[in-house]
Amino acid sequence: VNIHAFERWLGDYGIRHGLRHRKVSEEMRAERVAVIGAGPAGLSCAFQLARHGYPVTVFEANAQAGGMLRYGIPAYKLPRAVLDAEIGAIKEMGVEIVCQSVIGQERGLADLKEEFSAIFIGIGAHGALKLGLAGEECANVISGARFLRLVHGGSLPEVGRQVLVVGGGDSSISAARVARRLGAEVTIVYRRSRAEMPAIEQEITAAEAEGVEILYLVAPLALEVEEGRVVAVECQRMELGAPDASGRRQPLAIVGATFRKECTMLIPAIGQRPQWRDVQPYVGEANWLQPDDDMALADNIYSGGDTLGLRLVTNAIGEGRRAAEGIMARLQGETGRGQVREQPVVGPGQLRLEYYERREPNRGACLPVDQRLAGGLDLELDRGLSQEQFQAEAQRCMSCGLCFECRQCLIFCPQLAISEDPQRPIGEVMSTDYNRCVGCHICAQSCPCAFIQMGMGEGL
Repeated sequence: VNIHAFERWLGDYGIRHGLRHRKVSEEMRAERVAVIGAGPAGLSCAFQLARHGYPVTVFEANAQAGGMLRYGIPAYKLPRAVLDAEIGAIKEMGVEIVCQSVIGQERGLADLKEEFSAIFIGIGAHGALKLGLAGEECANVISGARFLRLVHGGSLPEVGRQVLVVGGGDSSISAARVARRLGAEVTIVYRRSRAEMPAIEQEITAAEAEGVEILYLVAPLALEVEEGRVVAVECQRMELGAPDASGRRQPLAIVGATFRKECTMLIPAIGQRPQWRDVQPYVGEANWLQPDDDMALADNIYSGGDTLGLRLVTNAIGEGRRAAEGIMARLQGETGRGQVREQPVVGPGQLRLEYYERREPNRGACLPVDQRLAGGLDLELDRGLSQEQFQAEAQRCMSCGLCFECRQCLIFCPQLAISEDPQRPIGEVMSTDYNRCVGCHICAQSCPCAFIQMGMGEGL
């Protein structure tokens, strides 16, 4: 099921129709919570806390909230009107966002500890790793994170005619695609093969379609500088050896195999790290924060998002929610509330596929390649699903592991032990009278979605 596009349609529908979030509790709690960083992790944590009546203040270093959603992800993927609407909905829940407030300058972490009952750290990873080459300090050498931050902050840098991007992650792909929209010819050099490239495959394919050249098994060796600017990069051809600590095959230089690549701007995008400031005492051995299962670093300090390592926005949102649950559990004297509950995975071998009608997937519309670059930075490429496609995609869901009221168990039960119970939660609608059940397993065998799991002492 195209769950990504499905959830996007729901979000767009909510914005268009002015739907509002509902609070779980209208009671205003006495305990105040501080959130450092208004990125996806911090906003998620603040939102969940506010839903339960906790006063939350978010401190954001940048001029606007959003973190990497605003300063990293291009507008052609995430329109700023959508982002502003989502942030506005969070603020309507009572969340206070204080921008241009850097914890560690105007006020420190110790000050927040005295003022707030709990603190969430979601500062992201905005510090760039260096290439370690002479000339890297030149004005036309800009890290991928800083390049995207400048562009999305309204300060368009002069990229010139030929941009060279170093790296194989999502930031390198985004920087390359943005540079194409600023009018440059763009080349990415990556020291491993495409199979090891960590960027999302869909992003790589889109970049290539938009004219970005990607040179694999190539690494920068030296920078050629003239009048304070990098004018070319000496590149080293590589080959793959045995796997390194990351599990990927280690790139090894091919002796004598070098070439020169001219550039008007060099964008290294080889990795990012958080800028710790007052958070340094909580940093683990790998230079990342390492919280426990409920996202706690200490008694009243929690964390999530890219402070734990570079991952996807969805990871950050989930960690923000888990941290909020952990904070609420501690403030209310509970334990284990923020921990992840593992759900059993239901695979194709457990389903009765013959029960389901085969339906073709719905992909949605995407702007043709020949129209993308002319639209600039703000032209959204993915147009999403139509309402008809949305409804058709919903019909493709097999409800794996959850009851969808097909009533097969009720129909086939020879003991009349099963009945519908509208009071039960969605996904668990049928109920069993165990005084009638004889454990014949017919209900489990007739269940198309593998909701019914039977064993010693177990049943529907």
